[in-house]
Amino acid sequence: MVEPTTAGNRSRALRGALSLVLALLLAASVGFAVAAAAGFVGDDEGDSVQSRRDSVMLAARQYVEAASNYGPSDLDEQNLLTAYRERVRPLVSTTYTPQFETSIENLSPLVVQGFAVRTTVDRAAVAELGDDRAVVLVSGETARSVQNRTEDSQGFTLEVTLVLVDDRWLVDSAPADVAAAVEQPSGPAGEPSATPSDSPSGQDKPRKQGKNSGNDSGTKGSGQ
Repeated sequence: MVEPTTAGNRSRALRGALSLVLALLLAASVGFAVAAAAGFVGDDEGDSVQSRRDSVMLAARQYVEAASNYGPSDLDEQNLLTAYRERVRPLVSTTYTPQFETSIENLSPLVVQGFAVRTTVDRAAVAELGDDRAVVLVSGETARSVQNRTEDSQGFTLEVTLVLVDDRWLVDSAPADVAAAVEQPSGPAGEPSATPSDSPSGQDKPRKQGKNSGNDSGTKGSGQ
């Protein structure tokens, strides 16, 4: 009988074709799943990196805002910068603590005489980001005053180095005012344009004689 054989062949051919189609669909679905999984991991990694960048920028901004805003209102009954210390100390590492404490001791007599600083932070950008160390550039404007005399606001760009300690980003050294380096990127390689200040905020303290000077107005250059 010919017809049954033909029908059987057609049935086997149909099953074979269906098997091939299913195999191709399975392969395509596996490939799609692998690609989707790879994309999903990539998104997670991207989110993780961005989250770390946001965290380190926030920590740098918080430090600059805390350390660069102070005045007589931070003095206690013993004329010590107790409120200022309590505000800034949790934001610094144990490595930076001794230098920070020394800077407060040097700063206190000036604040007793009426010296104050008011600072606003405009922006922050990550310059370096490692597993446990980061460098952030923080820019804004700052104005200094002595008693009732207030200087014009000056721009600044500070380089803030942070370290990761117990899942918290802490400032590890006195910030350096790098405004001049930012404004003049074509300068000689390796030639520093600014040095770290001994002030907790990384900005210059006033001259002892208290005279205003165009070259000593709170920063060594203007920010962006």
